[in-house]
Amino acid sequence: FCVSSVRGVVGEEAFDAFRAASAAFRRGETEAADYYTEFSEQFAALDDQGLFQPMVALLPDASRRDDLLQFHEAVTCAASLAPHPSFPTLSAAASGPAASSSSNGVSSSAAKTRAGPPGSGAAPQAPNRQDQEEG
Repeated sequence: FCVSSVRGVVGEEAFDAFRAASAAFRRGETEAADYYTEFSEQFAALDDQGLFQPMVALLPDASRRDDLLQFHEAVTCAASLAPHPSFPTLSAAASGPAASSSSNGVSSSAAKTRAGPPGSGAAPQAPNRQDQEEG
């Protein structure tokens, strides 16, 4: 593992800020989520180059290593579960020419009734088999 490799991936301009933030994280002055979020693009690039794990392994505090690795795993898992851009979404299906029916044959009104109250931020739930048979 070589610091110049990290510098090459992160970029010369961003390296000093990255190094300072890394030192603050190492000292416990920053939480893993804040540190990771601030440098998410750099961490993704480091991971692509196989440098993320070796860099994290250099942290002397095992709990700091674990916190950062757990956050990284959560972010990469969430990214892998994100819908593919070519898949229609509920809102796209509801605004399309067949506004009363989504691509799976369930009416948009049935899907809307499964959503939380307006403004709650609750995402619609997938209809169950019984809903499909009733519609």
